[in-house]
Parts: sequence; C-alpha cells; structure tokens
Amino acid sequence: MLALLTVGMMPWAFNIKTAKGAWTGTVYIRADGSIDPQDAPIITFDNVTYTLNDTIAVPVNNYGVVVQRDNIVIDGMGYTLQGSQSGGGFSLSSRNNVTIKNADIENVQVGISLDFCSSISIMGNNITNNDYGIQAQGSSNNNIIGNNITNNGDGILLSNFSNGNNISGNNITNNGHGVSLIGSSVNSIYGNNVTLNNEYGIRLEYSSENSVSENNITANSYYGILIDGLSSNNTISENKIADNAYGISLDSSSDNSISGNNITNNGRGISLSYSPRNNITENNIANNEYGAVLVGYSPDYTNRIYHNNFINNTNQAQVTVGYENVWDDGYPSGGNYWSNYTGLDLFSGPYQNVTGGDGIGDTPYIIDENNTDRYPLMYPYGTETFKLTITTTTGGTTNPDPGTYIHPAGAIVNVTAFPNIGYSFSYWLLDGNTRTENPMSVIIDANHTLEAYFIDNIPPEISEPWQDPLPDNVQPFQNVTVWVNVTDYGTEIKNVTLWYSLNNGTTWTQLNMTELSAGTYQAIIQGYENCTWVTYKIIAYDNAENNATKDNNGYGYQYHVIPEYPFTPILILLILTTLTATTLWETKRKRQPP
Repeated sequence: MLALLTVGMMPWAFNIKTAKGAWTGTVYIRADGSIDPQDAPIITFDNVTYTLNDTIAVPVNNYGVVVQRDNIVIDGMGYTLQGSQSGGGFSLSSRNNVTIKNADIENVQVGISLDFCSSISIMGNNITNNDYGIQAQGSSNNNIIGNNITNNGDGILLSNFSNGNNISGNNITNNGHGVSLIGSSVNSIYGNNVTLNNEYGIRLEYSSENSVSENNITANSYYGILIDGLSSNNTISENKIADNAYGISLDSSSDNSISGNNITNNGRGISLSYSPRNNITENNIANNEYGAVLVGYSPDYTNRIYHNNFINNTNQAQVTVGYENVWDDGYPSGGNYWSNYTGLDLFSGPYQNVTGGDGIGDTPYIIDENNTDRYPLMYPYGTETFKLTITTTTGGTTNPDPGTYIHPAGAIVNVTAFPNIGYSFSYWLLDGNTRTENPMSVIIDANHTLEAYFIDNIPPEISEPWQDPLPDNVQPFQNVTVWVNVTDYGTEIKNVTLWYSLNNGTTWTQLNMTELSAGTYQAIIQGYENCTWVTYKIIAYDNAENNATKDNNGYGYQYHVIPEYPFTPILILLILTTLTATTLWETKRKRQPP
C-alpha cells in the first residue's frame, strides 16, 4: 500500500510538466529558497538541490536564471539555457557556495556571470556560442571544472581581483580568447585543453602569483600563453605548448617562473620583451622557428635561462645586442643543452681542465658577444646518466683516455687499450670481473669502473758485445774489458751480468756489469796465464723478471791468451844472428862449384 501511495503521489511530488516548447522567461531562485515564477521549469524538494526539467529560452537583455540563494546546487540535467545573442544564462551576485552543473548554455552574451561571489563551483556544463562563456569579477575561491567551453568570444574571463579560482579539466576550444585573467591573482589554471582559440589560449594581464600548469595549449592562432601588463611571480609549468605563433610570450612582466614545459613547433618558443628577472628552466624547446627571443635595451632586462633543451630550432636563441642574460647555473650544475653544439667533453672542473668528462662541454656555447652559455650540457637535461671511470696499470693507455666520463643510460661505449712499447695488453677488470676482449664494449646501465691491465712480457735487447784488447791480442795476465748495450722499453733494466768460463762452459763465474751511461754496461775479466781459453756470455733481466741471453748463438764469445814468448832485445838479436848466419851459409853453398 505504501508503494502504491508513493507512485500515486509522484506526479505532484516532482511537479512534472510536459513542455510543448521552450519555456521563456527569467527564473529567480529567491533567498528564501522559493522558485519564481512557480511554473518555471526548475524543481526542488529541499530548497538545496534545484533541477531543470526543460529548456529555458532566455529573454532579450535578461538572464535565464538569477540566483539569490547561497549553499545550493543547480543541476541542469542536460537542459539548455538558450538566448538570441543577448542577455545571459546564469547570474550570481554576491553569492556563496553555489554549484551549477550539467547545463547547456548557448547564444547569450554571458553564459555564467559571477559578481563578487565566493566558493562557486561551475562543473560539467556545455557553454557555447556566447560572447563570454564564464565571466567573473571580484570573485574568489571558485572552481571551474570539467566544462566544455567552445565558440565563445572569451571562454573564461576573470577580472577585478578575482582571486583563488581553480580552473581545471575544461575543454576550451575555438574561442576568440581561451582564458583571460585581468588584475587577478593566486588562481590555478590546471589540466585544461586550450586549443584552436583565435588570438590566445591563456592570458595573464596585470595578474600575479597565478599557476598555469599541465595544460594542453595547442594550435592557437597567435599566443599560446601571453603574460603582459606588469604581471609578476606567476608560475608556468609542465604545459604542452605546440603549433602556436608564439608559445609563451612575456611583455613588460618580471619575476615569473617558466619551467618544465614542452614547447614545440611554434613560430617562437619563448619570447621576452622588456621583461626582467624571469627564470626559464627545464623546458624542452624544440622544432620552433626561434627557440628563444629576448628583446630589451637595458642591463636591467636580465633573465636566468638554464637547464633547458634547445633542440632543432631553426634559430636556437636570438638576443638584442646589449641585453645580457645568464645562460647557466654555474659549475657543476651547468647550462642548457643545445642540439647544434659541436664541442667535446674530455675534461671537467670549473675551468674544464681536469682530465675526464663531466657531462658538460669543454668549450662555451656562444649566442652573441654578450650572451654565453659557459657550461653547455652534452645531453638533454633530464636524461638519466651514469659514470664510466677508466683507469690503467703501468704500461699503456686507453681511448678514451683514463678518467671519469658521463654517458646517457643505454649508451654503448667502446674503450680500446693501447700498450706502450715493451708491454702488451693482458685483460680488463669491469666492475671487478675479468674480460679479455679489446676493444671493450660497456653498456651504460649503471656506474661502471673499467681498468686496463698491461704486462711487460718482452725481454731486454742486448747488442753484440765488444772488448779490449781484441780477442786475438790478449796477453798473459792481461785484464779484458767487455762492453755491451742493453735496452728495455717496459719495466726497464734490473741488472746485467757477464758470465765467463775457463773450461768451455762446465762451470761459470758471474760478474755484475756496471752501467756507464744510458744503456751501456761494462765488466772486467781478470787476466789469466798464457794459453788460457776464456768463454763468456751476457744475461740481462728487466724489472718484470724477463731475461735475455747474448751468447753468440750458443757458442759463447771466446778469446785465447797467447803463449808467453816475449820479444826481448836478446831474443831479437839471437833471431837476427841466426837468420844472418843461415843466409850467409846458403850464399856460400851456392857459390861452390859442383
């Protein structure tokens, strides 16, 4: 019975009216909660939630709904407030805590008008073909969320100290102007689609401390974002700004922060005109006709521009002569990435004179005579990078040279070991693991250490020895001096020894040879009696314990102490007398007759 009673009461409870055509007139939601006139196509059961149940044709030069009550919700239920390019849709003056949602508002001068209101929420409405989609003046702490705002002269206009508004998640397209803030501060414009507007997507004029972030601002005919009229301390961050004549333009505005934006395919990526002390950081500025254009004729017009990626812009940066800016954040923070920078990264340090790369180019990037990026980045800012530290043992070097280098994640770096003369390459230690290939390919997926090991496995070189006296003229008990040249290109000579034998190599006596000059060594073999045969050889060691032997191809170097027949005067006279007597005898014998 209760169910039947409820069903029977429904037509009266919901005040359902079947419309034969659009209801024409102005609806007032009075301060006491009543609806005036009573036949207006709006119903309420609790004087809190008000629901449209038909289209409202807006009278000429008037509003469709005038709200005079606070703390209410108006649900359009998809119905339309429709005018003839005059009057307005919803009018709120000095109201607080009112929500307007799910309404279609079209063909009026002002879709929704807020005058000196606070805590107003405008959500999920279709606001199209009006002179002004949403207009607020002197209003604060309002939310404009998830509306479709298209084909209006101005999509959203906040003016006259409209502060603390949240404009987010709206589709703001094909308007003359997308979002305009004039003399309004501390507002947030977040996560909106602002496209195809005729003049600009978002404009801040005489407005400060606003945040414009994570919006898609594309294909607006003139400006993506325009900040002018002495606007200051605004934050423009994480927006996608593409295919506009000007991506972001500042005119006579100071102390603004422009960071983390993706600015591509615009005529000018970022343009500053007579705008000082702005910070432009961490933006991707790519494929624009001009990456950055800065105009001004005073030293006061100085901006800080660093950690941006200037990639493939037709003109990376253009600055008016005399207009000095700061293009880096010092060392080691660095400057900007310039895709047309051709410098190398072989050194590090504030003066780029320490061996080993640091991700910063060794030479500055010159913009003009007054503007220089002293520390250009080798890789786009934000690229994940790792360190590759290359070292060597004694005996060789590498290409790249030993040092610490910065590489982007995923890079493959080839390192080649080159042994010095007298050494050979042995192996690598990559993070403590032995590798033997050369060149060595290192995948940059973490910080790595790579050490090249070289060994001296080449023995010394020993020349042919020479001696004094010569081998065929050694007298009994005469000392013999032997010299030899020995060279080693590795760990250098440790010692050189002369080994000699008096019994054809059965036993040997060792003599340490003394270095007389660079590479020349000497030893003295004592004298022996006549008819002694002396055999000797040379053995040299380097500091790596490699050794070489010089031994006349295994036969040894030899000399023979000649017999002891000294040519004394008596012996010479005896020989001459004997020769003379023999000669005379032979002569006499030949003269005798047969």
